[in-house]
Amino acid sequence: IFFVLIVGGVLAIARATGTVDALIGRLLERHGKKPQRLIFMVVFCFALASSSIGTAGEYIPFVIILVALCKAMRLDAMTAVGMIVAGYGIGYGVSAFNPFTVLIAQQIAGIPVYSGLWLRLAIFIPFVLIGFHHVWQYTKKVANDPSKSMMIGVPCPLENQTATSYPALALRHKLILGSFIITLAIAVWGIATKGWYLYELGGVFIAWGVVVAILGKLSADEAANKFIEGVSDLVTTAVLIGVARGIALILEDGQILHSLVHGMSLPLSYVSA
Repeated sequence: IFFVLIVGGVLAIARATGTVDALIGRLLERHGKKPQRLIFMVVFCFALASSSIGTAGEYIPFVIILVALCKAMRLDAMTAVGMIVAGYGIGYGVSAFNPFTVLIAQQIAGIPVYSGLWLRLAIFIPFVLIGFHHVWQYTKKVANDPSKSMMIGVPCPLENQTATSYPALALRHKLILGSFIITLAIAVWGIATKGWYLYELGGVFIAWGVVVAILGKLSADEAANKFIEGVSDLVTTAVLIGVARGIALILEDGQILHSLVHGMSLPLSYVSA
């Protein structure tokens, strides 16, 4: 929950520097008339990252950016979420050598590490194309008839934050984007080698927020106010995550989840190995 709030606050600082809007403007300039190209690139990149290094929680910062980008392209927020969920799901479902799923599972099963790698690589692209197809079909359906959007009646935190014009991508914006890439690299390194998770990632993004404020020449008061604004935009989202986690804890601690999993696994006992 706190990681989501931290990310929202830090990205609000980044947006105050004009970096997010400048990036969106650049993407619109290059892909605004061909959203299918952008959708495929996003789905493919997220699927590749999840399939190879097991990234998942690191995608949270991209949600706000992609929602803002989709709003600027006159697409709904579900398209942005769909790009991430499709890529993430495909990456984990058709995982090539995800250390958190494939390697651990193969070691537990006692089979050679990386066995079946070429098969998983062979079906990776077809699954990416299927994921892209689903997201793109939904996008076209909503573009032709906005009443079919799944977001009708659902409030969006960025509903009134879509800019009408976008600044040029200046040097300070490029430096901030470069620091963002370095931050993600540090996060991936920490997860892969040091066992970092949400607590450590939260600290990494807070540090990046300080760097953004310095590069963007924001005063401490301005950065703090923007951080609070970003946090307030995601309070509802954080509460929903907390409620969902609470339900999961009740199911786990009450041994309900284990009973459900056991019951669902019983039919497999009649299937030969």
